[in-house]
Amino acid sequence: SDKMDIRPVALPRNPQGLPREAVIGALRLQLADSLSMPADQAVFDYFTIDDAPEAREITVMSTVADRKWISQRIDMVRTAGFSCVGVDALPCVLGRLSVDQGDSDSELQSNRGHQKAECQDQEEAADEHGDGGTMRALLDMGYSGSTLVVMKGSVPVFSRRFGLGGREMSTLLAKRLGVSAAKADALKMAYGLKCIDAGRGSVSIRSDQAEWTRGETPAEQGSEISRMILDALELNLSEYLLGLTRSLNYSINEHRAKELTDITLCGAAAHTVNLDRYLTEQFGLPTRVTDHPLLQEIVEHLPPKWAQPGAWATALGLALAEGAAA
Repeated sequence: SDKMDIRPVALPRNPQGLPREAVIGALRLQLADSLSMPADQAVFDYFTIDDAPEAREITVMSTVADRKWISQRIDMVRTAGFSCVGVDALPCVLGRLSVDQGDSDSELQSNRGHQKAECQDQEEAADEHGDGGTMRALLDMGYSGSTLVVMKGSVPVFSRRFGLGGREMSTLLAKRLGVSAAKADALKMAYGLKCIDAGRGSVSIRSDQAEWTRGETPAEQGSEISRMILDALELNLSEYLLGLTRSLNYSINEHRAKELTDITLCGAAAHTVNLDRYLTEQFGLPTRVTDHPLLQEIVEHLPPKWAQPGAWATALGLALAEGAAA
């Protein structure tokens, strides 16, 4: 977003430590010429990523936001009758889910199998040799876009925003298949990128020019629809995957990580059928939609159309903030 900037910044280390006001001042000076907003119209904050006593520098994650943009969102909260107790950055919010959940997912465990003990040994060896150990990725695929967050231990060390989200996927699909946006969204969520479940019912896709899926079994219809969806989105997905790959490679190299162990998806668009399997094939990494136990508990009390755990991940991350009101 052009209203927010999140990036790691290295600053000279002071043996006595740097007071908060000094760090904020240093960030203002260092980032002023590279921000998409005037520095005097922005609010600055940060948290420390790396502050090893023997290092000559400290690394902080700088978070800069347009002051007016933040004020508008605080006003929206107050207008709705709520009190704003704080403003949080999405990478920190999503990072709490990763830390709190750990490796509890049974499918992820089965995919990683014997790698767990090996990863633990590698991390211990990495600590001994000054290596960066392993990293994990979180990909929040929301309605208006998606956000990649790379975690090193319990700390988010990289974040990047992408334009591809649920709305753009449905818009592209509607245009290329010649159907309404509502139909495109329904097809995307019902059939996804690759039909594996042969038991799904049939859907007739119609446009002014043609009707597809005539005279086929439900399994054949579903498979054909899934192929059409993937074909319609392939170019945009390829560009998206290229951006993700560059970001992940940068993070691994920048932090000298041994490996990226897995990718966790959240956000409503993450529930696109077989998107997790598609990304697993593309990256060669275990990829799953978040199934945090508290999210499962939340959706049990919601109507079926809203009962998607990934869609509530941000809300839960906010609730898990230290000191959040009950």
